[in-house]
Amino acid sequence: MLELAAFTAALSSVGALIKVANESKNLELTSSLIELQQKILNMQGSFGELQQKYHEAQEQTRRLGDELRQLSDASALANDIVAEDNAYFLNKEGNKSGPYCTACWDRDRKLVRLSFQGPCTFPGKYGFNEYICAVHGKLTVYMKGLYN
Repeated sequence: MLELAAFTAALSSVGALIKVANESKNLELTSSLIELQQKILNMQGSFGELQQKYHEAQEQTRRLGDELRQLSDASALANDIVAEDNAYFLNKEGNKSGPYCTACWDRDRKLVRLSFQGPCTFPGKYGFNEYICAVHGKLTVYMKGLYN
């Protein structure tokens, strides 16, 4: 792949030729070499811009690949997600884990485990437990059962 060093070498060679042309007092050759030097400088600038765009495209490709992998992983997980008592549980090959936040999964396709806070203190909710999502902080989910 072409490198900036190639432009530096070309500019150095043309500079040496300009010096020789000046010493021989060949104005036409000197003028042509100066034009060539200017064209090389312009090409060097264009090359730098193209190189920057190339690196940006590589980074965007990497980000899109990561995003595609995340979507693919979430899609595969979706088959194992079960809604139960206002939360999600992951039921993979008969192994049940959870509870997970419904808002985090529904919005961002991220499984965020809910933290058990204790028995529900809300009046009329006897037999329920309180769970909280660390992402939402104040979001409390009431669930039946003793899933810890």
